[in-house]
Amino acid sequence: MEAGLELLSEQGKEAVSLREIARKCRVSPRAPYQHFADKTDFLAALAEEGFKEFGAAMARAEGDFSGLAQAYLDFAVRKPALMQLMFGDDFEDRAKRNPTLHDAALATFGQLEEQIARLHPDRDERSHRLLAVNAWALIHGLSELLRHGQLAHVLPGESSTKAVVDSAVELFSRADRGDAQTRRPSSSSKKKERRSS
Repeated sequence: MEAGLELLSEQGKEAVSLREIARKCRVSPRAPYQHFADKTDFLAALAEEGFKEFGAAMARAEGDFSGLAQAYLDFAVRKPALMQLMFGDDFEDRAKRNPTLHDAALATFGQLEEQIARLHPDRDERSHRLLAVNAWALIHGLSELLRHGQLAHVLPGESSTKAVVDSAVELFSRADRGDAQTRRPSSSSKKKERRSS
């Protein structure tokens, strides 16, 4: 596993093969097949390990949603190839074929969902999940922009992602207030109600 993670980090998933892993570990070419059916099975194990490490990094984050978001971005910047594997499309029908990987991935999403629930305790479970999906999309999108060096073009004076993360936290913290304003009747509608009564 260590050899696989190292090869993935240095050369990308295309370079990962069970034969190369055997060579790096100085074992026979058939030895890895005692543990993994094929390359996809091995990559799934690497992705599962990645999600466990990813979840532990977010669990160690201090503070609330802001700390978790920063931990997400830091992990993505440190381990871009692993993140690509974890969130890529290599594992078709993941829940059925790679259930432990699937569970590890959902566990990290659950951490994000818990933070959203703390921000909005009065909302129901479905609302928490929808907000968490949007928060996930925003943070993961930021990680991709960082990976490709795009943020530097529009925020040239920023030396870190803290300002962007703080802005995202503010956005999701205001979600309830925005809904309340949307639900509140306007002054014109109140006048119409009085005239009709």
